[in-house]
Amino acid sequence: MDELVRKGLLAGAALGLFAKEALEKGIRKLSEETNISEEEARAFAEELKTDAAKTWESLDDDLFEHVNKAVESIGSAARDGLKELDKKLDEMLKEKEQ
Repeated sequence: MDELVRKGLLAGAALGLFAKEALEKGIRKLSEETNISEEEARAFAEELKTDAAKTWESLDDDLFEHVNKAVESIGSAARDGLKELDKKLDEMLKEKEQ
């Protein structure tokens, strides 16, 4: 499990590095192609980043909510299944006693 976490963290760090490089490249390209200053391109990129973060947070919240509901549902189904197994076991033990 620790290895999986470590690999996940490394992948996240690498993704962040690639995203930063891509953003810098995009800012330079936007500045060159639209005849706006690099400062204006950076401000625009920052605005996009802020909007993306808000969208990601909203998606993250929605995903968390759906996963929790699924886990609760599975837990409920498992409890129901265990109750049924317990009931059958009691019946079998009663039959064996007779």
